[in-house]
Amino acid sequence: MPLPPTCPMEFATMPEHFVEDAMKLLIFASRIPKALDGVVLDEFMNFIIMFMPSPEFIKNPYLRAKMVEVLNCWMPRMSGSTATTTLFEGHQLSLEYLVRNLLKLYVDIEFTGSHTQFYDKFNIRHNIVELLEYL
Repeated sequence: MPLPPTCPMEFATMPEHFVEDAMKLLIFASRIPKALDGVVLDEFMNFIIMFMPSPEFIKNPYLRAKMVEVLNCWMPRMSGSTATTTLFEGHQLSLEYLVRNLLKLYVDIEFTGSHTQFYDKFNIRHNIVELLEYL
């Protein structure tokens, strides 16, 4: 991956809610029909693919799972948008790293330990499996 092995201090001090807010906005916009048509999503896709499997950079596994939810909303059969098709079938980082990173997150989710862990793991893994089936 193009990320360094250790997290730079500048990134580590950034509040995680910045990333969470961006992911929530992308999910909300993805649910509106044709809202993302004409929007270039390549940089968001790069960010998601690079940071989704990286607990060194984003420690919260549920925030990394939110990135999977964004990808799930972007699946062409869910979004109905032609713009999102190229994100999965023609995007270089997606072709190279997406399956590997989804599988890494699938395994990482096993080590979360909240009181609702069974249900959380099930929902997250369901989203990952849907993406893997599509890919």
